[in-house]
Amino acid sequence: MLIALALSAALAATDPASPAPTPTAAYHRKRRKAVKKTSAAADARRERLRILTIQHEAMRDILVEAGTETPMFEDAAAAPVARGISVGPTAVDVDFLGSPIVRARVRNATADTVDLLLTAIIVDRSGRRVEASAAVERLAGGDTRSVELFCPAIVVPAKVFWKAMRL
Repeated sequence: MLIALALSAALAATDPASPAPTPTAAYHRKRRKAVKKTSAAADARRERLRILTIQHEAMRDILVEAGTETPMFEDAAAAPVARGISVGPTAVDVDFLGSPIVRARVRNATADTVDLLLTAIIVDRSGRRVEASAAVERLAGGDTRSVELFCPAIVVPAKVFWKAMRL
């Protein structure tokens, strides 16, 4: 009888239909859920940031609807500022606080991609000068891009001059 049991076990082990036993078949790795640790301070900061974002969007919507910008002048000419780089046309507005906003188009007539620091020199009627700068990154050859420059100084602009520095 013992021989018959051993023979049937040997036949079952060589049967291709039965899966081969593996040494790790009985081992089951413990899987634990990650515990999310949040502090009350982090939750408060996140909530405060959410509220500030909503307030910022609401204020922006109010200002846009109220038409708070006053157009000052437009300059249709394109001013060369560096080799192959020109700026223009330019539009200058003043926001409700009295700060100038300069909008212009930057053109790259070269074949190279350039990075620029573009500076608008804003002059008022009395000759006072203030500057506003913006970085223009990866301006491809032959490409044109719109830029907006904001100046926090309170000034009534009469002229705008441009300068640029390649980065």
